[in-house]
Amino acid sequence: MALTAHFEEASTAEERSKISKLGAFCCGLSLCNQHTIVLYVACVVPWVLSRLFRKRELSLGHLLKLGLCFLAGLLPYLYLPASSYLNRARWTWGDQTTFQGFLTHFLREEYGTFNLAKSEAGCSMGEMLLTCDQSNNYVVDKFARNVLSSMPVGAVILLRGDLPGNALRYLHYCEGMRPDITLVDQEVFMKGTQPGEGATRSGPGGHVKSWFLLELCLTQESGFVSQGISITGLKTMAGTFSPSSWEAVANEEMWQARMKTAFFIFDLAEKASVTAEMKAQLYTFAYTSYKEIVNSHPHHPVNWHKNYAIACERMLRLGRGDVDPETLLSQTVKHFLLYTERAEDDPQRQDILQAVQHLREELQGLRRRKAELRSKAG
Repeated sequence: MALTAHFEEASTAEERSKISKLGAFCCGLSLCNQHTIVLYVACVVPWVLSRLFRKRELSLGHLLKLGLCFLAGLLPYLYLPASSYLNRARWTWGDQTTFQGFLTHFLREEYGTFNLAKSEAGCSMGEMLLTCDQSNNYVVDKFARNVLSSMPVGAVILLRGDLPGNALRYLHYCEGMRPDITLVDQEVFMKGTQPGEGATRSGPGGHVKSWFLLELCLTQESGFVSQGISITGLKTMAGTFSPSSWEAVANEEMWQARMKTAFFIFDLAEKASVTAEMKAQLYTFAYTSYKEIVNSHPHHPVNWHKNYAIACERMLRLGRGDVDPETLLSQTVKHFLLYTERAEDDPQRQDILQAVQHLREELQGLRRRKAELRSKAG
């Protein structure tokens, strides 16, 4: 803005030429930080060019110099592939060693290239600006502090998403809160993301050696945390935030945090190429986590019923003797039915109901066999 004002006030062609080149460089440089600057660039660049054209100062040579200055401002982007190849950064978003990976990041395709500003509540830009003063808003800060303070000593926390990831990282790395814990980003293992030094790059060009996570999940010594996150102070405010606010996201993250861990472990069991014993341990861990959280939260989201029912069904396939098959069958039927009662718009609803009918028949058959065995034993 300051350069624009100086350009308008410039009295000589030499001064306007100098300021326009500096402005072109700043436009490129600002695009390295935030894509929303394109809203400003799209307005100021045509205006500057039109001013130079009207004053007969816009030659082809000068236009090329402006373009070179703009490209010079984009030079910090070269750090991304260099950092990926050197493998020294703590986190790098995406695999920057390929041109497609770099282009995905440059165009922010994972967020939506042209989604520069959006309000889910349908608020106008003026209404959004009126809510910008958040100097007394500490909800996200309390969210992060509450999560960290809830963890046992030496815990390993699996992070996923901007809000929990950045909030916890700031307190942990910048303010030194809970130096005993370890933060691990799940995105490193589930997407083409570049891990830090000493790890193997994921994505099309390589695979992350992530099995240490499985060991963390399956050993008592690891301090891996799948439950026990306190939601004191936030659950009482459920439903009081705008759906598009960070506060609503924080509140939702609090409620979903424990389910996400169970889902992550279950997803590993489904997709990972591991031994049958390891797969059984993962399914058991996910089932135990689902069971505990579903039973401890009576007013939980409806998708929890479906996830828990699927976990019960997988445990039934394993045929482990430490879990009663009748209990697993009855829990599968019960929670699938609870899900279909509330999720009438699910396109798989009829398929689920058909599966429930089959499971009911299996359950009845199992109970008949048990009754026959008891009568023979009597």
